[in-house]
Amino acid sequence: MLHCSNAACTSGAATSLDTAGNVGVRTSITIGADGLGGVTYSTTNLYLKALHCNNLACTSGTAVTFSAGGMGEGSMSSSITMGADGHPLISYIDPSDNSLKVAKLLGLGQR
Repeated sequence: MLHCSNAACTSGAATSLDTAGNVGVRTSITIGADGLGGVTYSTTNLYLKALHCNNLACTSGTAVTFSAGGMGEGSMSSSITMGADGHPLISYIDPSDNSLKVAKLLGLGQR
């Protein structure tokens, strides 16, 4: 994660939040009603993960595995936004049947 120190983002502070294995493939980011970042990203072992920043600079966060391995290439195509109720909405392709899935996280780790 990079937290810009000015509006032009000409400088900032980078923090590694999830470093186990090869993570951070094809990310999607949003800002929640709480003003904190939310990110979805894939791993090379085909896990789809979601992370919620614990503070504004996102120097720490809570990451959960959203879908287990075996999701295939489609799990690397995800998108996240915050719903009007403040809960994250995540969309991704389920390669088992090539269908678009949409999930609402009521709390990180809950679907």
